[in-house]
Amino acid sequence: MTGKECGAILITEPERGSDAVHQLTVTEPQEDGSLIINGEKIYNTNSPKAKWVVGYGTAVANEGNQMTQYLINTSWDGWRSERVFIPWTPKIWIGHNHLTNIRVPPEYVLGGVGKGRDHLFEGLILERIGIAVGNVAQAWTALSHAFIYINMRKQFGQEVLKFQGVGFTFADYWARTTNLTIGLLKFCEEYDKKMEKFGGEIP
Repeated sequence: MTGKECGAILITEPERGSDAVHQLTVTEPQEDGSLIINGEKIYNTNSPKAKWVVGYGTAVANEGNQMTQYLINTSWDGWRSERVFIPWTPKIWIGHNHLTNIRVPPEYVLGGVGKGRDHLFEGLILERIGIAVGNVAQAWTALSHAFIYINMRKQFGQEVLKFQGVGFTFADYWARTTNLTIGLLKFCEEYDKKMEKFGGEIP
């Protein structure tokens, strides 16, 4: 990897959303070890301007145990990507991608039939944990600034915090964020136990 070209990951599909296992994109194995890809992917960040994409599909539609993983050069025949314009993310290139009879040579097959699912989930859980940790951190940052403000700001001779509509609301926010934090820490704790129990390879 050189970092000179933009890449993307193709998981989400129009009819499947975030269900990464029951995919409809079909990856048909060929005798020479290559794959023929037919399917549709959507909401894939950077895909409209990516040179390389890592995709997932399955030899049999809806069969998670038949999943494959492959690398595509977007200059290959059969690749078509359209930008999805979402108003609240105007600067992000999100794609709607069509894969039509794309031949993936054997050397670009990253995970053959049955291996794609393993490859996908070996990093997906940690990625989701990272996203959750980032979101919790942002929540605490927002609450911290808000608590400072409502303790310093005064109305009618008293701190804004002392008004029930403000104080009770922020007490609820604090409780919700605390519960979320504890839940996330507990999940991480259990995940670490499983990793240790199974030697880093959770079945």
